[in-house]
Amino acid sequence: MDITTRLSHHRLAAVFWLAVASALSVSIVAARMLWMHSMGYRFLLWNLFLAWLPLVFALLAERTRGLTAVAWGAAWLLFFPNAPYLVTDLVHLHSRNTWMYWVDLIMLLSFGLTGMLLGYLSLYTIQKRLAQKLGPVVAWVCSLGMLALCSFGIYLGRIGRFNSWDVFLNPLSLLSDIWQVIRHPFGNWEVYVMSGLLTAFLIVMYVALHVFARPTMPERNASARAIESGQGTFSKPT
Repeated sequence: MDITTRLSHHRLAAVFWLAVASALSVSIVAARMLWMHSMGYRFLLWNLFLAWLPLVFALLAERTRGLTAVAWGAAWLLFFPNAPYLVTDLVHLHSRNTWMYWVDLIMLLSFGLTGMLLGYLSLYTIQKRLAQKLGPVVAWVCSLGMLALCSFGIYLGRIGRFNSWDVFLNPLSLLSDIWQVIRHPFGNWEVYVMSGLLTAFLIVMYVALHVFARPTMPERNASARAIESGQGTFSKPT
């Protein structure tokens, strides 16, 4: 089995555990609804569904070629902010002197962290594809730029109350708000501060996870030698 197949297995394992994390998050909110006899926080289910779309689009962009890949990549960029957006749902946590406060905190964190990981895995997939086409340096520049756009997209969603599909359903209002921010930067300084801080956070976390997950040079050399000699963990017996 070659290294491409081996990496695909790693990718499938990551998707599997993200599905497990999503199932756990859904189970918590479902149990809360039953216990409290309330449909509160049901919006988390929809937000989690939207958070999965960037990963689906990224995997489709990775597996296709030509204009089809470009189309899936554009869909990914459009829906990418929906994944880390889940972290901002922490604004719905209200202080109360009951044990349910801690249940709500764990529930919102589970959705938020799952969304972050879904977004980062989708970005990593897109970055790998860009690196194959344009080189690693350009791919990194594009990735950091897309995280900045993602931060502004989160602002548009949380404060401006826009959705990804407003690009098609409400483009004039969306473009008008964006133009006002660009045209009057000092009058909208809080937009730049919020987007800048969120960009810094997303970039630092992404780089940290990327560096942590990347194998060291001795590990890569040992893996390559094992595969070449047919003695790797995933090699087929002769």
